[in-house]
Amino acid sequence: MAEIPTRPLYKEAVIIFAQLVRLLDNPNALVSIVSEDRDTSAIGPAIRDDCGRFKVWAENVGAHRGDRLSLDHRLREATRMQHMVVRLLEDLITALRDGSLLHHRLPYKS
Repeated sequence: MAEIPTRPLYKEAVIIFAQLVRLLDNPNALVSIVSEDRDTSAIGPAIRDDCGRFKVWAENVGAHRGDRLSLDHRLREATRMQHMVVRLLEDLITALRDGSLLHHRLPYKS
């Protein structure tokens, strides 16, 4: 199986995180998604915090790099671990996309 580089996945996740943060900056964005009696004030800050933690992780492991200090270079001989990291990044991207698309869904009222 061909190796899938982690750097493009990292970049995609950062872009989607930014889109989600912009969406949540709109105070009316969550009104059509959740019931009116739910407190949604913590969602935006939580997503921003998660984005920050993701960027710190990426810097620590070199996911954002393309040189010998990159995550891809570090995982070059650990294919099982590389596949696991790729799968986790793909799952993160899927979850972020799902979160970004929530504002297009029908209102949920409990």
